Amino acid sequence: TLGGFTFTGTDPDLMKEIPALNGVTVIEEIHDNYIIVAGLLSKVHTLTGATITVERKMPRMDYITESENRLWGCFYGFDGGKTVNEIYACALGDFRNWHRFQGLSTDSYAVSVGTDGVFTGAVTYQGYPLFFKETSLHKVYGGMPSQYRVETYACRGVQDGSYRSLQIVNELLYYKGRTDVLVYDGNDPVGVSDVLGDTTYRNAVAGAYKHLYYISMEGNGHHLFVYDTRLRMWWREDATKALGFAQVDDSLFYIDQDKRLMDVFGKTGEPEGPVPFEAQTGIIGYETKDHKYVSRLNIRALVPADGSLSVYFRYDSVGVWQLGGTLEGRGVVRSTMLPVRPRRCDHFEMRLTGTGDVRVFSIAKIMEQGSDGRWT
Repeated sequence: TLGGFTFTGTDPDLMKEIPALNGVTVIEEIHDNYIIVAGLLSKVHTLTGATITVERKMPRMDYITESENRLWGCFYGFDGGKTVNEIYACALGDFRNWHRFQGLSTDSYAVSVGTDGVFTGAVTYQGYPLFFKETSLHKVYGGMPSQYRVETYACRGVQDGSYRSLQIVNELLYYKGRTDVLVYDGNDPVGVSDVLGDTTYRNAVAGAYKHLYYISMEGNGHHLFVYDTRLRMWWREDATKALGFAQVDDSLFYIDQDKRLMDVFGKTGEPEGPVPFEAQTGIIGYETKDHKYVSRLNIRALVPADGSLSVYFRYDSVGVWQLGGTLEGRGVVRSTMLPVRPRRCDHFEMRLTGTGDVRVFSIAKIMEQGSDGRWT
């Protein structure tokens, strides 16, 4: 971008031609003390006393991603006194040039989009640059500027402030939306976090390792969750607040709130102690039409020597959880009958809690015949 070209003479041609040199132009040749640019002058003229500026400008951008040897960026807001809602690409293989428009396949690229709201994240997925807002997705197709086109999809996008949640796990893109964690495979995003409840989480930061998706979020405190994409199950690790993740070889590192470099696998040389766990069933039908009811439960489980397993019940979706029984670790697999006689009700829920590598193989309900009258 050139600036400072002024003409104070009276030549009518130069009065138009010299100020026209101000602006974006292509450098044809460059040396230590001069540059050559393309321009039209009807006669030779020397400027004296003028301050000529030469600078490279890049667009203001909120998020940047790389695709096909170009940097892509986006910006929504006010810039230079005008409203901007645009997507940009630098020249092919040249991150310094964002305003080269010569009709070539190596040119830069810029396009305005019509959706409202700020951009919330950017990523390259399946070879396509993707730009998210909270309620939309912009996908760029094509292999060169003359072929580029932007398709806009109305869908659940990335939550504002959660752009670091974008991670690819086993060829699928995961990210934090406004209300849930979503997976995107090139079609419509699908929610995968219903089991996390109704808590509103925000400011998500994520990392990926093999089939595991680690995500740190804020919501009634800080939480580090792990989603096993193979088993489609969630675990809450602890109250870690991660500022960023990075995978190196066979380790996944993160920076915590105290600016410490941590390893999610805890490779400190010391074995980790028994980890507490909790699993809860949905509603289980209790009484049948012929007045049969559950008299006891048989749970077949492997409980290690340093582990334990406790079973709690809640009846008719109300009241407190009541302890039904506890198994202490003996390191053997066997059928164990819990010493509990559940009371008769319409339905119940069961919660399994404990510590250690407990494995539950089966839960059997033992039914008995009830009276003809209705219980109370």
